[in-house]
Amino acid sequence: MKDRISFQCSYMRRLSIKQFLLIVGLSWYAVICFLVEQPRPHCASPIGTNPHTFTLVSPEAFPSEIKGNVITLKKMKQADFEPFFEMFSDQVRKMFSFSDETKTDAWKKSFFEYELWRQKQGEMLYYCIYDNAENRLVGGIDIRAFWRHDPGMIGFWINEKYYGSGRMHEATNLLVEKYLEVMDIPVINAYVEPFNQRSFAACKKFGFEFIGFSQKGSERFFYVLERYRK
Repeated sequence: MKDRISFQCSYMRRLSIKQFLLIVGLSWYAVICFLVEQPRPHCASPIGTNPHTFTLVSPEAFPSEIKGNVITLKKMKQADFEPFFEMFSDQVRKMFSFSDETKTDAWKKSFFEYELWRQKQGEMLYYCIYDNAENRLVGGIDIRAFWRHDPGMIGFWINEKYYGSGRMHEATNLLVEKYLEVMDIPVINAYVEPFNQRSFAACKKFGFEFIGFSQKGSERFFYVLERYRK
């Protein structure tokens, strides 16, 4: 009987040690995860059920139009559907790595309505770029969250007929400056796929600084650039 009791006590002690080590290990894992997931000081915090989205201070806080010398930014609306896809050419699709499926009417309708819905929910800003001289839509520019705790990522496109005209440069300046002012944050990001050298060069031209690469496993996944509030 004494041997049995001694064995049971020894077993319980070993079990308690294992439980203790397991609890310690899980606690350290939780601490590491917490530290890794902490945002950088300049980043906006996510809210809601989707950790990969952020909420703007208020969609109404941003003007429906931002007028420049060469172009005017106008918040995307339903009436922009046809002129939007008139300019959303094969070259633009290639820049975004979109497949031929993006040429179908069903895809266009779904894409456009989703972008409008996200803007209405306060998860992104999407402005259409209108040429002042021609009074026609020539491209688009948006800001959305990309990674968790991100302060916002900019994306843009313009029809190839308007490359090198200065329109995209002015559009970027107008939106970035207004966004940083309204959100009251000091930085905005741009993520560019390594193959897209045109966009990478454009971001640097538009005042973004290359700060490094994001990684996917052992591979470089995106160029990461930042532009700072003046």
